[in-house]
Amino acid sequence: MNPRFLISRGVPLFSLLALLFVLAAWSSGSIAPDEGDRAERRLATLYKHDPIATTLNFETGGYGGVIRDNKKYGGRAHIDFSSYHDGELKVGFQGNEKGVLIDLGTAEELKEKYGYSETVGGGQGFASIRFQGRTIVILREYKTGGVTPLKEAKALFEKPTDDSSHLPVQLGHIYLARITDGNDRNYEMVVKLIVVGYRPGESVTIRWDVL
Repeated sequence: MNPRFLISRGVPLFSLLALLFVLAAWSSGSIAPDEGDRAERRLATLYKHDPIATTLNFETGGYGGVIRDNKKYGGRAHIDFSSYHDGELKVGFQGNEKGVLIDLGTAEELKEKYGYSETVGGGQGFASIRFQGRTIVILREYKTGGVTPLKEAKALFEKPTDDSSHLPVQLGHIYLARITDGNDRNYEMVVKLIVVGYRPGESVTIRWDVL
């Protein structure tokens, strides 16, 4: 992209410099277009006493209900806070859906268990959790990017039960969730999430990503 061409087309110098900065960062791999926006949409707070914001849709990042024409309507939702079990998260509660929720512990506990190093501020372990084929893996070596199977994830694929779908909220803990639908054998959603804020009896803030 030629800066002289943009200036000749009347593009303000400030805007041009901002554009060049973004392009340079993108080309260096430090950011990607819209990645910041997508990351923001994957951070949400659920409120126990709010009629709408007790549930969340993992796909859209929106709450799972709406008030319209003086009535409350339920929408698509994947996770609930405190409606079914006080102080707990629950998945797989709509229609014929079933859920499994497992607690992996804190980021520090995962680091100690799997032996990888963390960068300042943490988050590398959480960020690394993903599917590799049909196996969920986690970071093993930060410098090389090597991964290893996440042993705890095996429990995700056991037969769902009422007890398997909900767990107490634990600040700083990382969870894995799997949702299936008895009406659609091909439907499966697997999500990782971390509790980044918690006010007992009031609210929970989670960061999540669909695997």
